[in-house]
Amino acid sequence: IREFSFQFKMIANSAREATEIDNIIKYFRTELYPSVVPGAEIVGYNFPNLFDIQMKYNNQPVATKIQPSYLRNVTTTYNPSSMGWHANGKPSEVDITLAFVEERTLNKSDVSDRGY
Repeated sequence: IREFSFQFKMIANSAREATEIDNIIKYFRTELYPSVVPGAEIVGYNFPNLFDIQMKYNNQPVATKIQPSYLRNVTTTYNPSSMGWHANGKPSEVDITLAFVEERTLNKSDVSDRGY
């Protein structure tokens, strides 16, 4: 099963942008975990949502295709190069790394016929 990692540097120019960065981090962290099956809270979980990842430049594919993938890990680093903070207490810079794993193993026809 293939794994992919994507790194992003987010620099907030205002307190509003810093809040948006918090919302982005919360979204990905929420999608990292399964939901609980109602009535089976102790033993029942639904898989998290799959992500459809496409890498394009000028609306053209630029890399091999990626199958629908689960988010496996989210890493955040706050203020990696300075200790600047906005007036609302939010960091001025956040690095985020998202690690994904495809939902299934590839086979030869996936590579030769489907472009994975």
